[in-house]
This record gives sequence, structure tokens and C-alpha cells, in this order.
Amino acid sequence: MHIDLNNLNMLKDILGNELVDILNVFLETTPDYIVQLQEAASVKDIDKVKLISHSIKGSSANIGANQLSILGAELEQ
Repeated sequence: MHIDLNNLNMLKDILGNELVDILNVFLETTPDYIVQLQEAASVKDIDKVKLISHSIKGSSANIGANQLSILGAELEQ
């Protein structure tokens, strides 16, 4: 996964040590989102795919994981 270091540094300046907590939450929740996304896709639950993709898009954008955010946006549509 590619992280935009400029965005990450900006977040570090703004959030300080709270950024570590945010990154930890991202790292803990994202694998679960991906599993849920795979399960929803396997049963063709389009609404759930869109909902989970939206969550991935937002959380990824928040930490500067722009490529993952773009993928989430594409799946959301």
C-alpha cells in the first residue's frame, strides 16, 4: 500500500501522537473490511459492497492511502 507522505506529515503536525492511534485503528479495521467486502461480493450483495467500499474509501483517504481510497471509490459506484 502506498501512503502519501506529504499528507501523513501534515496529519502528524496537526494530530501529533493521536496519529498513531488513528493509524492503529486503520490497520486493525481494514483487513476486516476487506474480508467483509469479499463476502458481500461473493453473494452479490451490491448494497453491502457499496457500504463497505465507502468505509474503505473514507478511512484510506484520511491517512493518505490514496490508491486504496480510489479503489474504494470505484467499487462504491
